Amino acid sequence: MSGISLIINTKNEENFIRDCILSAKGIVNEIIVVDMYSTDKTVEIAQSLGAAIYEYEDCGYVEPARNFALSKASNSWILLLDADERISSTLAKMLVSISEENKYDCVKIPRKNIQFNKWIQHTGWWPDYQIRFFLKGRVTWKDSIHSAPEFTDNFLMLPMVEELAIIHYNFRSIQQLVDKISNYTNHEEGLTLNKIETAKDFINYFEGEFKHRFATEKGFQDGMHGFMLSKFMEYYRFLEIAHLWEKNKYADITDVETLNKIILSRQNS
Repeated sequence: MSGISLIINTKNEENFIRDCILSAKGIVNEIIVVDMYSTDKTVEIAQSLGAAIYEYEDCGYVEPARNFALSKASNSWILLLDADERISSTLAKMLVSISEENKYDCVKIPRKNIQFNKWIQHTGWWPDYQIRFFLKGRVTWKDSIHSAPEFTDNFLMLPMVEELAIIHYNFRSIQQLVDKISNYTNHEEGLTLNKIETAKDFINYFEGEFKHRFATEKGFQDGMHGFMLSKFMEYYRFLEIAHLWEKNKYADITDVETLNKIILSRQNS
């Protein structure tokens, strides 16, 4: 069947699901919500807007539910959004045009991240390209957290302009960010002992994240937002190390003597 299916994965998104659906409702032929047993009115609101509801176990992060959700789509094209994301009328028209031309398998769309009430244009959050519009069967996800989608080489990359960006109302409070960092790092599988073989590797793993965000990605141009977000991402990397330490039963995971020398030498300099 031709047309566009809107797919949204949810967990307690009653404050966002309505606007998400309404932003895309005019261009889609069906709305599919895969919910991880919300305890609020997410499902009720989605149903009132015509969504078909499917349930999926709450595993703490979305990736395992992605392919399940994709399997429920009955249309050729899929628009995949999170509940805290919106598409503009300009982007909506562009997506319809792309689906009608049918030249590409998938589309990379820039994403405008709103964090603590500000559009973050640096710090590694712009243009933040995402594969969110594609032909069914041409894009898949692995189950691991933050896994990148697998897609064909036949893709279109939209221009890096605000008018064609997905709008993402991301972190809205410090507590929400802290909770997400704690949850995500508990499920991360990317960090292994061979990535922090030396004490310098150990320190650079988290301190390097701050330098990358704040300096290389010009987080300083985002003002206090850039500084805070860079430090929180450093904390993210630090917690990954802490969880790895815990998984190794609190045994030394680097050369502690060298680590102490490096830290103490900084204090005395």
